[in-house]
Amino acid sequence: MNRNYNWENKEERANTAQKHTTEMTKRCSKEISYSVQNTTIYNTDHAFQALSKEVTPKFIVEDLDSVSAIFKHHSNKTAVLNFASFKNPGGKFLNGARAQEECLCHESNLYNILSQFQDSFYTPNLKCLNRSLY
Repeated sequence: MNRNYNWENKEERANTAQKHTTEMTKRCSKEISYSVQNTTIYNTDHAFQALSKEVTPKFIVEDLDSVSAIFKHHSNKTAVLNFASFKNPGGKFLNGARAQEECLCHESNLYNILSQFQDSFYTPNLKCLNRSLY
């Protein structure tokens, strides 16, 4: 296994990330604003209500990256777990990293949305690092 996989060609990907972020701002500003305005951040004290009816979810595990799975299953109600960074919007997206959250950012306007929460979410998290057990 290549342990440097996430960092190969990082300068090129960092440049691409910067261009992509600028392009998403130009093309998707309304969608970005809508997403930011309609985002709710839940803390650990929030109690979610139980569903009113029993629902049996269908899980599909495939050898696909998250973005490909989203496009393949677009006609269904699809959820993709984002293994998100606690400290940085988009993880190391702007630094050229290639992990799950960064790949989602390369294919969408996710970074543009997450970066709007620097002051309200990411900066406060930096005070709670707990030796990386967060």
